[in-house]
Amino acid sequence: MQEQRSSDIREFSGALRDRPYLLEEYLAFLLRNVTPMRVEKHLAAPGLRIQTQVRFAGGFGLIHTSATGGMTYRYARRALEIARGGHDRFHVCMQIRGKVRISQFDRSRDLEPGSYVLVSESDPVVTESVGGESDDVDFLMPQAFVDQRLTAARRLCVRPQGESKSFQDLVLGTMRSFGQNAWGLTTGEFLSSARLVGELVLLALGGLANSSADEGCVRAANLSRAKQIIRKRLAEPDLTLADVAREAGISLRYLHKLFRAEGLTMYEFLKSERLRKARQLLEVPPLRRVSITDVFLECGFSDKSYFSRAFKQEFGIRPSEVISSRTR
Repeated sequence: MQEQRSSDIREFSGALRDRPYLLEEYLAFLLRNVTPMRVEKHLAAPGLRIQTQVRFAGGFGLIHTSATGGMTYRYARRALEIARGGHDRFHVCMQIRGKVRISQFDRSRDLEPGSYVLVSESDPVVTESVGGESDDVDFLMPQAFVDQRLTAARRLCVRPQGESKSFQDLVLGTMRSFGQNAWGLTTGEFLSSARLVGELVLLALGGLANSSADEGCVRAANLSRAKQIIRKRLAEPDLTLADVAREAGISLRYLHKLFRAEGLTMYEFLKSERLRKARQLLEVPPLRRVSITDVFLECGFSDKSYFSRAFKQEFGIRPSEVISSRTR
């Protein structure tokens, strides 16, 4: 690990010929500084050299990785890894050199130089190399930031960009410049720049660069407000759609329409958020001992058997298994 220039910057640099356990060290660096993942395939050529920089501030993050000499891999975040940890963030993955294949929501896309996609960290995803050498930028945004600007972000994941080449070139140039120059910024400058980059990227991904931009932003803001209300009131087992609409100051019919645009009902969203909160409570050791019963009641569930079945269906493991893995 090289000397850090700032408290919010982490760096990794090494060559296989100098460090026999380079891959193990690199993967440990990713797990420690980015997010839990499963390594399903990993082979390196003798001349492999890896350089990675990671920076986080205010929920935003930037990862710039360059690998020369040849490396083949497949990384995955499946139900078990999601349950074990991570954040509710969205990634914008941009390829500068080389090619990778990203799969999520039953969609796959080969990411070539000069292209980018949106990826949800809260849902299963697989990334695998297609070529040997690579250079890529991964820009991370908090879920709340994305929710306030897009009404159906997950529908846009692993999708091609829009048709306006000039606008896409602007986004790519901005992302590439940010990936190269963000490391010399102060923390405040980095955070301000990340917000501006995020605004531009989401504008492009959401197809809002047209006369309907204002209307789209209003819908996104209303849906974001409704989601914030739901998250704030997760512990209320009798929370209804009418309660949320009333507090948000919008009609019940309009609220139904907002959730339908995301391809789910409010009940489905509420259930998913309750389960994610339960996962967070179970996977992080609290200051006091908390039982599974304490957790499901705190998250608005009233039946332990139903909670356990729903948790297993959502994450692929039982609540008790999360506690067991935490204590290993």
